[in-house]
Amino acid sequence: MCDHEPRPVDTRAICEQEAEVVEAADPWQKFYGDSLFLKRDWDLEDWRSYYDKMPGWDGCEGTGVGVSHFAEEVFFRRREASRAFFPLCGRTEDMKWAYDLGHTVVGLDGVEKPVRHFFEKHQDLEHSVEELEYGKLYKSKDRRLQVFVCDIRDIALVVLGKFDIVVDCGAFTSIHPRDRAKYVETVTSTLQKDYRYFLEVCHGAPASATGQPNSISFREVKREFGPSRKLKFLSTEDISEEWAVDTFFQTYLVMEPKK
Repeated sequence: MCDHEPRPVDTRAICEQEAEVVEAADPWQKFYGDSLFLKRDWDLEDWRSYYDKMPGWDGCEGTGVGVSHFAEEVFFRRREASRAFFPLCGRTEDMKWAYDLGHTVVGLDGVEKPVRHFFEKHQDLEHSVEELEYGKLYKSKDRRLQVFVCDIRDIALVVLGKFDIVVDCGAFTSIHPRDRAKYVETVTSTLQKDYRYFLEVCHGAPASATGQPNSISFREVKREFGPSRKLKFLSTEDISEEWAVDTFFQTYLVMEPKK
């Protein structure tokens, strides 16, 4: 804001300079004003565009608390090392957390940029990159942490194998609605008989809201995942202020087979 007695030409020039300073100080304001965020549903190309336009890594952590806050319900009830799948994982630190606890971790994301950043950050993993017919595979030296870079619709289930735990933090919520049923079919096909499926769901947003994450009702969750799973609700948070809307909630739950 200009705080001097204005002269028409000079005032405009000074205000423009101040606006440039504000924009430089907060590049995220310009980023979240991009037309991409006017879209209600995003496909893989939109997510690639998101990471290409993102001004940096600081400030993009989102509002979630991560699976480590619910470790007792998701991981520790098994009392043994597990095989855990992180679909649409991005660069989540929960993968490294689970790895450090001794679990075997497999992630998958359609965009390489966040995966590359994750492994560059954790140099102790001594990773290598393998070219695949349908994408790439980033893997730690001991192969106990691997992340596939590919479209989840293109990978064979036999390649993924079976998992004791699925950590779904924002994947189901962000997948394009037309691909949601296929996504659920693919991920649930990897489950062992005695599994834990950790799910983050955003819900209750105004009907006019656009951009990510999608608002999905619990009725839709039950319909997509089917009646054979028991849902246990762990926590619900009000995230309306962070997303500047009247109502919006984030719920964490764990699914397991009905006995």
